[in-house]
Amino acid sequence: LEQGLIVYGKIYGDIATNGQVRVAKNGLVDGNIIGSNIHIGGTVSGNIKSRNQVTLKKSCVLKGDISYRKLHIEDGAQFEGKCDLLSD
Repeated sequence: LEQGLIVYGKIYGDIATNGQVRVAKNGLVDGNIIGSNIHIGGTVSGNIKSRNQVTLKKSCVLKGDISYRKLHIEDGAQFEGKCDLLSD
């Protein structure tokens, strides 16, 4: 079973997991995020590295680079950085 982490508050520091990471609408992460599937609904200042899919929700504010296999950006998401598609 894949474990997941949901951020509702503020985290100052990096997050690294083999599972999925969700940053809720009011969540804030000041650090890098590493995980399998990563959903950003809140604010992130840091780089995102996903072994699978990254979803930037419409309420998302991201300042940092994304490494991913699949990327989904909803209309209205704010994103500043570069994207790297991971090769298999």
